[in-house]
Amino acid sequence: MTYTLVRPFFPLALLLPLACTQLPGSDESSSDTDPTAGTAGTGGPVEPDQWDDLVEPVAGSRLRPRFRVADDGTRAQVGWHDTMFDAPCEFRETSSAGLRCVPSTYGDDPWLYADPNCSEPVIQDIWIPEGATVVYAHGDSCFDSHYFEVGEPVGEIYYAANGPCEFFSNDPSHRVYAIPHDQFVGATLTPQNGNSRIVPLLLEADDGSRQIVGAWDREHEEEVEPAPDAASQLRWFGRREPRVSTYYYADASCTERVALAECVPGSEQPRTARETEPAPCLEFIGRHELLEELGGDGLYALRDGGCEPSGLSGSSSARVWRVGTPLDDAAFAEATAQNDGGARLRHDVFVSPEGEPFLSSMRFYDLLMAETACSWRDPADYLAEAPSGSFDCFPQDGAYLDDRYLDADCVEQTASRFVSEESCPPPAQFSYSYVTRMVAALTGPTGGPGSYTHDDQDDCVPVEPEGDSEDGGGFGEEEYYLVDGDSMIEAAHAVDVVE
Repeated sequence: MTYTLVRPFFPLALLLPLACTQLPGSDESSSDTDPTAGTAGTGGPVEPDQWDDLVEPVAGSRLRPRFRVADDGTRAQVGWHDTMFDAPCEFRETSSAGLRCVPSTYGDDPWLYADPNCSEPVIQDIWIPEGATVVYAHGDSCFDSHYFEVGEPVGEIYYAANGPCEFFSNDPSHRVYAIPHDQFVGATLTPQNGNSRIVPLLLEADDGSRQIVGAWDREHEEEVEPAPDAASQLRWFGRREPRVSTYYYADASCTERVALAECVPGSEQPRTARETEPAPCLEFIGRHELLEELGGDGLYALRDGGCEPSGLSGSSSARVWRVGTPLDDAAFAEATAQNDGGARLRHDVFVSPEGEPFLSSMRFYDLLMAETACSWRDPADYLAEAPSGSFDCFPQDGAYLDDRYLDADCVEQTASRFVSEESCPPPAQFSYSYVTRMVAALTGPTGGPGSYTHDDQDDCVPVEPEGDSEDGGGFGEEEYYLVDGDSMIEAAHAVDVVE
C-alpha cells in the first residue's frame, strides 16, 4: 500500500503544536499509556503493532484532505481544505480555542479602512494572494494569529495614524472580516495504545476527520520525530527539544543549567533538551534529560564575572526547565525511512523500530539534482501555501538564478544568495529562478555578480551602474556562484488536489 499521511508542513518552522487536551507525559497524567504493552521500552521483543487502518486520512463533514501530487506521481497529504470557507487550512494552536484548522494562506494585518470613519478594515490587493477567500496575519504572541474572510472590493481607502481618519489612496483593496478562533474546526491529539515503543499520534477533529500527525515515544513520554544521531543513524528524538542556555541558570551560583523553548503549548511537556555551541552556527553538542519546569522570574545570569538575578528578557512566551544528566544516543529508539516518491522525487516515510511505516517526513529530494532537498513554492507569489494550488520544488539553501552574466555574450551566468549572520549553511550546490521556473547546478563560487544582462530586446548589454547603497546593516552578506548552463532543467512541479 502507499503511505501518504503527513504532519502539515509550516513555513518558518511553525510545526504543529499539541492540543490543549492533556497528553500522557504531562505532570497531570498517568505515565502508563497501555497496561498491556508487554516489554516495550524494556529491551525485550514485542509483537509489532499494525497501523494500516489509520494511515490514510479520513475526511469529515467539513474538512477534506488536501494532497500535493507531483508530475512524477509522488503524492503526499499537505493539509486540509475547509469547505465552509473554501480555503486551505492547517491545524495550529490558537490562543482562545485550542487546536483548530486555521487558514494557511498568509495575507497582511489590516491597518487601512474602507470608510472615512476608519471603522471598516481592508487589506490591499497586493497582500491578498489571487483566489484567497480567507487569510491570516501574525499576531503579537505565538498562538494569537488573526484570521480574516475576504469581502467586497474597495477602490478608495483611508487610514488613521494617531490622528483623524484621512484619505490614503485608490489602491485596489478588499474589505475583510475578522473570524473568531472558535469558528474553525477543532481537534484533539491522542497517542495510540499498543506494544510498540513508538506509536502514532492521532489527530481527531470535531467534524469526524482524522489524520496521523506525529509519533509518540511511550518510554520517554514525549512527541518525537526522526533525526540523525552522531553516527548518522536515524533515531526518534524529542520534537521540541528546548535548548540548553549559555546565559541563564537556576541558582545563585550559576551552576545549575536550564533549557528554554519558545511557543511550546502549556499542555505539552518536553522530556529532552539539546545543547549546542553559542550562536551563530549552533553546532550540536549533545542531549540532556529535562527535569521540572521553572518560572521565568527566578533565574540568574552571568554578568561581568558575577552571578546576578535576571528575569527572562524579550518574549514572554519562553518556558524554562531545569537540565538533568546527559543522554546517550542509545537512549532513543532507532528509526528508518522508506521512499514513497516517484520517478524524480524521493519522499520519505518514517518507519517505527518495530517495522511499521506510518509517518511521512514531508521532506522531498530531487533525484535530478543529486537528491538535494527541495521546498515547494507557488511560482506566482513565492508562498509555501497559496490558493493557486500550483507549486514548484526549489532547492533548499539554493542560490537565486538571476539574469546576470560574466561575459558580453551572456553565456557564463551567475547566481546569488544572501546569507545572514545567524545562519551557517553549506555552500550552495544548485540555483533556481522564480521567473523562468528553472533550476541548475552550480560549478563553484565566483567573486561577484555578472556585469552583463539582457535588455528588453533580449540583447546582452552591460548592467547599468546602481546608485550607492548601504551595507545592509551588517546582518549578512551576498554569496555569488557560477552556473552550469548545461544542467538547466525545469523545476519539479505539483498541484494540490482535494479528495
